[in-house]
Amino acid sequence: MALPHAETELIGLSDGCSCTNHRQIRSWDVDDWLLDDDDVDRAVAAYTALLRGDTDPDAGEILIQAGVVLDDLLISRPKAVSQVTRADVVELIAAASLLAEDGWPLDTMHMPNVPKMARGKSDSGIDVIAARLDDTPPGSTGSPHCSTRRCSTSTAGHRA
Repeated sequence: MALPHAETELIGLSDGCSCTNHRQIRSWDVDDWLLDDDDVDRAVAAYTALLRGDTDPDAGEILIQAGVVLDDLLISRPKAVSQVTRADVVELIAAASLLAEDGWPLDTMHMPNVPKMARGKSDSGIDVIAARLDDTPPGSTGSPHCSTRRCSTSTAGHRA
């Protein structure tokens, strides 16, 4: 699992959002996700958990004694870019949609672009991928499976 620090929050987000308007556009599966304020709060909680990571309590105490505030470094950066923050949160919402609608297994899900350098930089690339390597020997009749999906998110009327 590439998102161990946000697993619980991502599952909660997948349980709360509702999918509408499922359709195909140029062979891509597309749907819209409707979010209420609670869903947005869950998405922000998932992003915050992802940015904070898992700090060893002893290391955290040493940093505090040294005057280092992790939230200042990881979350409240002075050079944070709000568009990057929103893009990262939307990617987490898309990941939650893959859990809820397509049943992607959480233990194989990876999000190589989230977080993007503590809200300061955005890179293009794969947003969400789930992969399980096939250990079937070459030449056998194993059937590899690949699922791709493009998601859009609607937050009309709600803070993003």
